[in-house]
Amino acid sequence: MATDKTTGRDFRSVHNRRRRRRRPPGVALLTLGLALSLLAGCAPPAGPLEVGAEITPFTLDQLAGGEFSSRDLRGDGPVVINFWATWCGPCIHEIPALREVNRHGAARVVSINLDRGGPAVIQPFVDEHDIDYPVLLGDLDVFTTYGGSTIPYTLILDDEMRLVQSFRALVSQHTLERAIAKARAAD
Repeated sequence: MATDKTTGRDFRSVHNRRRRRRRPPGVALLTLGLALSLLAGCAPPAGPLEVGAEITPFTLDQLAGGEFSSRDLRGDGPVVINFWATWCGPCIHEIPALREVNRHGAARVVSINLDRGGPAVIQPFVDEHDIDYPVLLGDLDVFTTYGGSTIPYTLILDDEMRLVQSFRALVSQHTLERAIAKARAAD
């Protein structure tokens, strides 16, 4: 076995320690994935939406059945779009505030659920939490299209479907109402 005469260490163990200090394989895979997607002509995930930008229209399946189009929200006052999942604690804490905003007519609330389990998982949760606003079935593509990176993720839009404000965390009813007032003023 070869040893370093000054330290008395085995060369192979020093070499192995150096090898362990390299970048984690996840970083290499992420870099490789990004490079391949760029070569294939795919863009990386969308970044945050800009205030004042009109959102891209969407049509999604509703939990209650049928399709829902964002175009139907235009011209009818402020809109709150909330991305959530049944397993997300902060999302659950946000439901009463969203329900109150919707019930009092301050804005139209639409939620886009990101659970993979589909209606079998979502419907019992919606019933248990008395969610009375539309629940749409989303996926990662929809989420990233609108700049999502964490949930809960909430967009406040004016009646022309332009972004007024976004929240990337739990939002209180008071904060929602202030953002909705700002959206009304933008009309």
